[in-house]
Amino acid sequence: MAKELPFFKFNVSEWLTGNISYESYEIQGVFIKVCCEYWNRGNKLTIQEAKKRTRTDKEIDYLIENNFIFKKRSEISIKFLDEEKNDIRVKSLKLSEAGRKGGLRQAQARLKHKEIDIDVDKDIDIEKEKIRVKHWNKDLPTGT
Repeated sequence: MAKELPFFKFNVSEWLTGNISYESYEIQGVFIKVCCEYWNRGNKLTIQEAKKRTRTDKEIDYLIENNFIFKKRSEISIKFLDEEKNDIRVKSLKLSEAGRKGGLRQAQARLKHKEIDIDVDKDIDIEKEKIRVKHWNKDLPTGT
């Protein structure tokens, strides 16, 4: 996720009023560090990687036991970051679809415009030919 979006939403009031704010600063620090690692790796982080990167075992286990982060087999899951990633995907798909539709309309307009240009060019060529024939006929001797 970090390449597409190098930051995640951080709602200050949710942090200050959420259950995490009642934990020790050590637990809070480990939680935000895990959030950053999780986001930076595209929402894919194993429990072992989280423990290694935070140099903690007890704190990660505590965060899992108290539902601050969730365990999915050997990987962790952080609900608000998963929701944000999903929201970004949905928005991206909508923008992509809108761009595709806009591109189609532009292509159709260009094709229609080209058809008009071709018709106009044909009309101009016909007029030029008429003028050339008229001048050519002028230069012909009259046969009387």
